[in-house]
Amino acid sequence: MGDSGEGLVDAEARIQEQIEEREAERRRRSGGGPKIDPGKRNSVPDLEWSKHLHRRIGKAEFAEIVAEATPERMWKAGNIGGELLNWVVLLGMVGNDKPRYLAEHDQKDGHAYAVWRWD
Repeated sequence: MGDSGEGLVDAEARIQEQIEEREAERRRRSGGGPKIDPGKRNSVPDLEWSKHLHRRIGKAEFAEIVAEATPERMWKAGNIGGELLNWVVLLGMVGNDKPRYLAEHDQKDGHAYAVWRWD
């Protein structure tokens, strides 16, 4: 893994630790777990943040994603913030390549899907 990949992994670890600390503090203050809409299994994501990340992934702007993924921004993003950590690790593995396929952004829940080919 190159220097940029190692930097992404380090950033992911720092962000995950800070998210966990803030989640624990929020639970202590609120007396409960994550807030979700009644009848749903997931919390409501920040769709504008999700769309922004989707555009960045499509342009292979991975270093910019890591720079923007501050703990404060991730916390504000809701459950999509934690999911982004998985993407950060993946982006560290794919290098600077654009995805070969990037599905249209889901307009309701922020779902995304991308494909890279390793030759």
